[in-house]
Amino acid sequence: GEDPGSIGYDGRIKEKNVTLAISRLLRDRLQNMAGYHPVMIREGDYYVQLDERPEIARQHRADLFVAIHADWYRSASANGVTIYALSGDRADRENSRRVAEKENSSDLLGGVDGDLTLGTFDDDVALTLVSLQMAWSMEQSLVAGTHILESLDGIARLRRDKVQQASLQVLNSPDIPSILIETGY
Repeated sequence: GEDPGSIGYDGRIKEKNVTLAISRLLRDRLQNMAGYHPVMIREGDYYVQLDERPEIARQHRADLFVAIHADWYRSASANGVTIYALSGDRADRENSRRVAEKENSSDLLGGVDGDLTLGTFDDDVALTLVSLQMAWSMEQSLVAGTHILESLDGIARLRRDKVQQASLQVLNSPDIPSILIETGY
């Protein structure tokens, strides 16, 4: 779409093209592995709103949401892979937001049709339930990210050897473990 993401040093390489190519290769590889059924958030050059991305994953009952990005820095010497999971501060804000909006929200516990909506619980119970689910999702995100980092060590340069935690919109699903992979620069 209209957002190219980071632009390469030559002014022509666009993050959106690089990450779509990486995502397609990853999808193709996973499709050939037993037990995996990858789903793409986008298949072409168009923009998908941040809040729609986890919803697409949720509709396909995803076990893991992986956002592929290409980092940038003003110096050409920067390089390496970084993996992010949701920070605890962002999780707390998201949990509170979900409970505050629960009457007008379709947020679900478990994330799929037929599960209980937050609106069926009083605020204290809803906050406890969504906090427990978010804690589980964050833990699983860290586990998945750690395994991926371990598998990349020795294959690619790691900018950070531990999963980083950040306040990124795309990672805030309480029902789907989510990671963002900055593939390099």
